[in-house]
Amino acid sequence: MLGDSSGPAQSAEVVVGIWHPFREHQSTCEGYNIRKLLDNVRILKILKHRYGLADRAIGCNFFGSVGLWKTLPKPEEISDYSLYTKLQ
Repeated sequence: MLGDSSGPAQSAEVVVGIWHPFREHQSTCEGYNIRKLLDNVRILKILKHRYGLADRAIGCNFFGSVGLWKTLPKPEEISDYSLYTKLQ
């Protein structure tokens, strides 16, 4: 944990965590259907933001083969999950 290192988390202005819900066998996360998004979904969580809002989650597609990150729409705005499972 960052808190155990006695420095970086306290000194940072912004701390971001990356969650891989598919690897943890979750069926949903932050409103996203992980079973339909498969292995390409990551959740970015703003853990600390000194000058803004913290505890905010951002859904992203991650295509590791090319190092590409794309922000996902809000879960309620997704009608066709197949648009977000392949690199297009």
